[in-house]
Amino acid sequence: MSGPLSLGIYAVAATLIGVALDWAVFERFKVIAGAFGDDNEVRYSQLPYWRLALVALASSVVGVSLASQPLPAFPFWIGIGILVFSNIYGAAAALRR
Repeated sequence: MSGPLSLGIYAVAATLIGVALDWAVFERFKVIAGAFGDDNEVRYSQLPYWRLALVALASSVVGVSLASQPLPAFPFWIGIGILVFSNIYGAAAALRR
C-alpha cells in the first residue's frame, strides 16, 4: 500500500497507540510515585485537553515519519520528544495536587 491512504493508516494507528501508551505510562507513574488512591488523585481525563491534543499530534507525526521512505529521523525524534515531555508534564500535574 502506498500513497495518502498508507500515510493515513500509519497516522491513525500511531495516534491510537500513542494515546494508549501515554495513558498507560501516566497511570503507571502515579502508582510508582505514590500519587494514587488519595483524595486529590488526578485522573487522566482531568489533565488539560491541550496536552491530549499535543500527544495525538506527536503520535501522528511519528506515524507519518514511519510511513515515508527513507525514514526521516528528525520528525520521528521530535514526536518522541514531545511524547516524553507531555508525560513529564502529566506526572508533574499529578504530583502537584
